[in-house]
Amino acid sequence: MSKSDKEFERKRQINETKKNFQKYYDSYAKQEEELISLAAQAKKEGRLLDYKQTIETLKYISSGKRKMSKYLYQIELCEILKDEGQMGQEFVKLMGQVSSETADIYKNLDVNKAKEINENNRKIAAQQQSFNDYLQAISETQNVGETDVNLDKELLDRINKIAGVEEAKEGEKQVQSDASLEELENAFNLK
Repeated sequence: MSKSDKEFERKRQINETKKNFQKYYDSYAKQEEELISLAAQAKKEGRLLDYKQTIETLKYISSGKRKMSKYLYQIELCEILKDEGQMGQEFVKLMGQVSSETADIYKNLDVNKAKEINENNRKIAAQQQSFNDYLQAISETQNVGETDVNLDKELLDRINKIAGVEEAKEGEKQVQSDASLEELENAFNLK
């Protein structure tokens, strides 16, 4: 298998994986919308057990949706980093050729200087690779904690809106008639 065939196969596999992850993401998004509607209906009708079960399922589905989104994002980052690495590799290769040609021109003047230039080019390439590895490590250790809390609040707000329950305005106090609802909001860490 030639180098171009291997590259083509790698890109095909990446595209297939991205397409599958996008399908999963779309499926999660559709299920999330359905669950929000069901939760709002259960809340409106006062079926607290159904509401609580729907919220738990919604948490699970939302978590899956966030995972798929993160995976898609990570694939994009890795592709960008790989492309950047290839460009860096091509640049170093070109610099090596230029360095060799320069060494041939000045062969009689200072061969040691040409070797030093080649060695410096190799060091630059190693630094570029280290930097790419560093960027990839950073992308893998993203903190999504804040996003999770905000997303859960957003979902609860959407449910409340569909159910016809509005948030209390600033300065006003909203009285919750049901302790189970307050317990659920505490589970979302909204207070």
